[in-house]
Amino acid sequence: MKMRGIVIRDVSVRSSQQASNEDVDHESQQEIGQSSTVNPSITVVPLPVRATRGPSKYSFIWNLPENHKIELPLTSSNQPIQKAGRHFSGWLGTIARKPHLCPIKYKNWTEMPDELKEEIWDIVQSKWILPEEPARLEATKNRTLSSIATYWRNHKSTLKKKYFLGRGNGARAPPNVIQEDYEAIV
Repeated sequence: MKMRGIVIRDVSVRSSQQASNEDVDHESQQEIGQSSTVNPSITVVPLPVRATRGPSKYSFIWNLPENHKIELPLTSSNQPIQKAGRHFSGWLGTIARKPHLCPIKYKNWTEMPDELKEEIWDIVQSKWILPEEPARLEATKNRTLSSIATYWRNHKSTLKKKYFLGRGNGARAPPNVIQEDYEAIV
């Protein structure tokens, strides 16, 4: 496992006297790019590279029964907050990665058909309890679709960076992408 080191500067936790009294493994310091003479007020902590298991799917939201919804707390400026807000934002990213809802064949979000955007909004309304006031609902809709547009653009960029092999070569089509859509962007 590859290790990476970060420097933590916290003199209150470890005094310079405690640091100089402890045995220091000079080999591990050199492996992570640190010199053998370490400032006593700095502690070098090796961290493993975080292993991820792929993008979040939020299946617990997608699999909600039809008569169940999640309450979405909003600030006065219609920003999602608290734990539900975090799940809402992450779940919007899953919408952006669904090829039948947000096809990657369009050059930008403004070229995306309004029918698809309305279908996305209907899905959002079917899973979340949103404000009933028309002005707040419209502001929430605009913010939500804007967030999905950002996630969609980032998703397209990631796909192209990871799978595009070069000038006109679209041989490596990504998984979970419609082949014709991928060919359209490369």
